[in-house]
Amino acid sequence: MNRGDVNSAQALSRGFTTSRTSGYLSCTQSLAFQGRTSAEGNPMELSHIVGHGLDDLPAAIAIADLASPGASAGLLMRVLDEIDHGMVLVDAGGAMRYANQLGHHELLGDGPLVLARGRVLGRQASDQSVLHAALVDAQRGRRTLFSVGHNGRSVSIAAVPMPSDEHTGDTLVLLVFGKRPAAETLTVDFFARSHDLTNAETQVLKRICSGMKPKEIAIENCVAISTVRSHICNIRVKTQTASIRELVNRVAVLPPITPAVKTAARPVVH
Repeated sequence: MNRGDVNSAQALSRGFTTSRTSGYLSCTQSLAFQGRTSAEGNPMELSHIVGHGLDDLPAAIAIADLASPGASAGLLMRVLDEIDHGMVLVDAGGAMRYANQLGHHELLGDGPLVLARGRVLGRQASDQSVLHAALVDAQRGRRTLFSVGHNGRSVSIAAVPMPSDEHTGDTLVLLVFGKRPAAETLTVDFFARSHDLTNAETQVLKRICSGMKPKEIAIENCVAISTVRSHICNIRVKTQTASIRELVNRVAVLPPITPAVKTAARPVVH
C-alpha cells in the first residue's frame, strides 16, 4: 500500500476527506481496505458507527475505533446513504468533501443550496449570506441551526463543526439538512403495508400525519366525513392504537426508509 493510500484512509477516518486535496468522496465510491496494511504493517480497518441524534453525529461520522477487517469505505458510505437526512461535509470555504445520497439530491435539485465548481453556495445572495455566517460560526466551534430558501421551498440546516483535516489543517463542517416530506412518505408507505392498510386508509394516514383534521381530509377528497372517520377507525384497529395521537406519535418515531435509487459515482473534485 503506498503512502497516498495510507493518507486517504487516515483522512477518511477523521472526516471523509481525501488526502491533501480539496476534493470529496462520492457516496457510492468504493475504496476497499480489505487485506491492506498501514505503513506500520498493521491491518487497516473501519469502525462501527455509533451515536444517537444530532449531538452525536460527529462521533458517528468520525471513525474512531477499528472494526472488522472486511469492512470498506464503500460499505460505510452506503450505510450513510440510508440516513434520511441529507449530509454534506464542506471546508470553511464551502468546498465539498463528501455528500450522502440525500445530500447530493439537495444540491443537484432546485433547492436553496447548489453545487458550483465543487463549492456549496446559496442560490440567492441572502441564502449565501446565511450559509457563510454558519460556516464562520463553525470555525469558532459553534453549532448553528439556520434556514435558507423562500416561497415554500425553505429548508432547515444544522451546521456541525467537525475535526480539522490533519493533513491540510482545513476546518471541516457537516451540513445536516432537515427531513423532506418525500422520505417520510416512503416510511409511512412501508408502515401501512406492514399493517395491511388499504390504499384509501394509507392516504388518510398520510393526511393525519401531516396535521390535517378529518373534516379537512373529507373536503380534500370530496367524501363524507363519516367515510374518513371509518377509515381512521379501521387504521386504529389494524395498528392496535388507542387514539389518533398515539398513532401519529408511533409513526413519528419509525426508523427511516430512504429511496433505493443511489447517486452515480462521481470523481474527486480538485
